[in-house]
Amino acid sequence: MDGHGNTDGRNQKISWKRTKQIPEGSAKCEKMKITPTIIGLLLKHLKKNNGKHTERTTHSTNQSRKSLNHKKTQMELINHTEQLLSALTGRLQVKALEEAFTTQIEEGYTNPLEFTVRAKMLIEALQKTLDNTKELAMTEQMKYGKRAEVFGAEVSQMESGVRYDFSDCNDPVYFELKALLEESKAKLSEREKFLKALPHEIPFVTEDGEIVAIKPPIKLSTTTLRVTLTK
Repeated sequence: MDGHGNTDGRNQKISWKRTKQIPEGSAKCEKMKITPTIIGLLLKHLKKNNGKHTERTTHSTNQSRKSLNHKKTQMELINHTEQLLSALTGRLQVKALEEAFTTQIEEGYTNPLEFTVRAKMLIEALQKTLDNTKELAMTEQMKYGKRAEVFGAEVSQMESGVRYDFSDCNDPVYFELKALLEESKAKLSEREKFLKALPHEIPFVTEDGEIVAIKPPIKLSTTTLRVTLTK
């Protein structure tokens, strides 16, 4: 099946053919200040980086060539990512990029599943980079004062994840309430397991002698895509 719903009986693999070309300097892209080239760079180089080398050379030469190709691809990807990030100078540009990507997919320029997978890769890379460089960013922020507007955003340091430890308060009332709470949680959990196991409604007599019908719970769920990187 291709991007237009056609099926080839000889090959059941999904084949997405990009037959449309994004018009350079189109009114929509000019309005949003996002060029088609920038939009396609990340997908292109993430895809290239995911390919396999099939050259038959000696082991040492092959390893050296792979290393050089890998470094070259890394630098290209970093440069294009920085080019994209530098174009984001505020909320309006973020919204424009969102609209540009959405248009890319809705109008058939980009395979939606490919975009989902490769965007997941990029999100993971950026998030891990943020985690790895958090302390460096905190140090850099201190040069701008307690609160400052830089790079299209307001940046300040704040406490997050504040918690309190009550174990040393030596308060009998607190300990009693906590014990009751834990007991209630355990009983509630057991009752929920019982209700989930019900095949159908059953009669139940309350403490007041009233007979009510206990029903199994309604199962609620949302279908979504699970993306797990394999390489």
